Amino acid sequence: MHHYPETILLIERSPFQTRLIKKLLQTALPHSCQILNVRSLADALKQLEQQPVDIILTDLNLPDYLPEKIVSFLNKHVPEMPIVIITGDSNEETAIRSLQQGAQDYLIKKEMTGPLLIKMLGYAIERKRIQLELQRSLQLINEQNTQMRDELELAAQTQNYILSGVTHPTFLQTTFYYHPFGTISGDTYDIRLNREGAIVVFLGDGTGHGIPASLITMMVHMGLKTINMSLPVSEIMNQLNQHMGTCLPPDQFMTGIFVRISANGNMEICNAGHPTLVSLPANSQNELCLFNADGPPLGMIEDVTYKERTHHLDPGDRFFMFTDGLTEWANPDAVLFSEEQVMSCLLHHRHENLNAMMSGLLNAVQEFAEGVVCNDDMTILGFEFAGE
Repeated sequence: MHHYPETILLIERSPFQTRLIKKLLQTALPHSCQILNVRSLADALKQLEQQPVDIILTDLNLPDYLPEKIVSFLNKHVPEMPIVIITGDSNEETAIRSLQQGAQDYLIKKEMTGPLLIKMLGYAIERKRIQLELQRSLQLINEQNTQMRDELELAAQTQNYILSGVTHPTFLQTTFYYHPFGTISGDTYDIRLNREGAIVVFLGDGTGHGIPASLITMMVHMGLKTINMSLPVSEIMNQLNQHMGTCLPPDQFMTGIFVRISANGNMEICNAGHPTLVSLPANSQNELCLFNADGPPLGMIEDVTYKERTHHLDPGDRFFMFTDGLTEWANPDAVLFSEEQVMSCLLHHRHENLNAMMSGLLNAVQEFAEGVVCNDDMTILGFEFAGE
């Protein structure tokens, strides 16, 4: 669903670019739209005092402010306003810096078309709306802490609602196992399509159990909803780490792994202190591809740069992601079910279908535990690449 703006504030100093952008907008919009144009940030604030708008569309080359400070300036003065950057600078660092400062999206002028611009404005409005709603929801949860039972039920309902919105792409088969230790969980996952049609998957495990851990999962989803899923996966993890660093106390954090898979089989992985992602090529009997942690857990260290790795999936290739509830399930002798045992089990069941592999893994860990109850949240995600 597109949220078309009724009123747009265009901050652009070039008369030619102003005419071009207005023409693109007026041609592509399905209804009439008022486009207000100013040439500086000072004039923008004056205009906003006189008339509210739905969104700000701004260049970074303005006469009264440095490019790297424009988004911060606007967020300070109109914090609830969605902002989209249009720039002639194709430098990716400029775009990423603007997004880090709070812009909802960016577009390079030479790539600009009417339909793309309208779609981007609609996404930016919706992304900002979700961000503000999630911020208000988080504040409400923090304030209403007197009724423990109601809080637990509300948190559980919210988690189940969020996890129920999983996208199932045609090129990727999926199987899930999600088991909270209590009523609510410190594990969470998010699976969706980005605007290029790639599937993006996040699996995370927050510190501890219960309400504190569930609040960490809510903060993660709030961050994920406001980050552009088309950025490099390492940058997505960098932004999520910065978001978590501002929300969490020093003794709380979340391990997480982020994966993006395109329909052509290209796969990008970034691991923030999380258990190993295990990939099983279809054309090999005993080979495994392992993707260990590339950096510390989210929210633990503010100034850290995550790295990403790439992998190619062929039809029939599978991969599994899991939280440490699986590998820290102990037997009566206090011996843990290790990652090596997970890999051995996956290899043993590799010729079975995806759901049977999941069942085989769960049966193996339960037999190993000999009746000892798992004392942690546990989540396992399994995938099989089907091809385009």
